[in-house]
Amino acid sequence: MDWIFHILVPLGLLALFGLRSKWVFLLLPLTVILDIGTVLNFRRGFHSIFVALAILAIIFVVCRLKKIPETKTILGISAFYLASHFLLDIGGPMALLWPFSGTAYTLTIEIVIKNLIPIFIFAVNAVPIGSLEQKTGALIGEAGFGLLFSFLIMLLAQKIFAKKKQIR
Repeated sequence: MDWIFHILVPLGLLALFGLRSKWVFLLLPLTVILDIGTVLNFRRGFHSIFVALAILAIIFVVCRLKKIPETKTILGISAFYLASHFLLDIGGPMALLWPFSGTAYTLTIEIVIKNLIPIFIFAVNAVPIGSLEQKTGALIGEAGFGLLFSFLIMLLAQKIFAKKKQIR
């Protein structure tokens, strides 16, 4: 999943459910922080539940030290952004239990049609982390550009329709 998906999908969902907060935008880097390992050539280690929990713990401590009143909102948005990253990466190998386990897990969830019958497939596969090929993640791929342009068209349409409502 490229970075634009990791940014726009959770941002769009929060907008869809009406969450309007400065923290929605200020915390947006959390949607891609687990992919920082791609830049460091160590992607597998950052897709870990323990890394996500450590990030949330750091955010909690900083909020407490700075006495920020919106701590619950900040933690909720942060947890949503980190969880959405994991969910959008389902299907690719993730070292979910790193550094305590050297195993990467791939979760397959799909519905396929075979002989006109829908079949639900659910499988968890485990492979040693060392056997995985390190790949460079795309910042924006073909599907990402499609999603980006769709969002831009929706924003443009919203502006046009908002102006027409003001004219009436």
